[in-house]
Amino acid sequence: MKNLIVVGDSFCASRNVNNDDLNHPPCWPNLLAQELKLNLLGEGIPAAGWWPVRRALTKLTPDQIDNTECMIFCHSDANRLLNYNLNQNYFDRREPNPANEEQLAVKLYYKYILDIEFANWAQQMWLREISDTYGHLKLIHLHCFPWSLEKITISPTEVSVSPALASVSLNEFELGLFDSKNTIVEKLRHDTRHNHLSEFNNIELARQLAEIIRNYSVKNASLDISKFQIKSTKWFDIDFWDSK
Repeated sequence: MKNLIVVGDSFCASRNVNNDDLNHPPCWPNLLAQELKLNLLGEGIPAAGWWPVRRALTKLTPDQIDNTECMIFCHSDANRLLNYNLNQNYFDRREPNPANEEQLAVKLYYKYILDIEFANWAQQMWLREISDTYGHLKLIHLHCFPWSLEKITISPTEVSVSPALASVSLNEFELGLFDSKNTIVEKLRHDTRHNHLSEFNNIELARQLAEIIRNYSVKNASLDISKFQIKSTKWFDIDFWDSK
């Protein structure tokens, strides 16, 4: 049996240990592997930037890579801290009174040290390494947040899928009185949904990705948002994100 490798952050972190156990909730990486009759490898790392994701791939053997049918990457925010203390990416950077030295250090890093241009460049170099190392395989790129769709340039020999997964996730909620911290940070940081999606949308995402992989061609692909169960469409609009 060939492999399916799925790596990224919390949008692909929930996985069933036993694919055949019906008591487990639907998780799209497992469902996708089942649908394509592939063995699921890789891992999703909550709050991870691209560097810990890269390290996760180094745990796989050359034989596992060579026996792979398709690789899926869930790309997160280029500005995330790239060390392995993943808890730091949960800190609220706008907190006026950090609780301890570590939280203060993170706040000051984002205020005085972060170079956004460098962060975007470094993530793009990661994309180039993906192409150079794994370009002989089918490569699917998912985007966790909409700005990576704008900032990341995908090789023309690979497939970039839109819209961003966070847009699908947040559109599952009713759009009431808006509070950016509560909506973006709290609803995703303390999210109990598997892969930040409802059970139905985990199933639907797996179904649509299976079709993209079956009909693999080197062109960008779009998810059919009309097939997802959502209560709003505002989060599909990049201007809505930018205005909040």
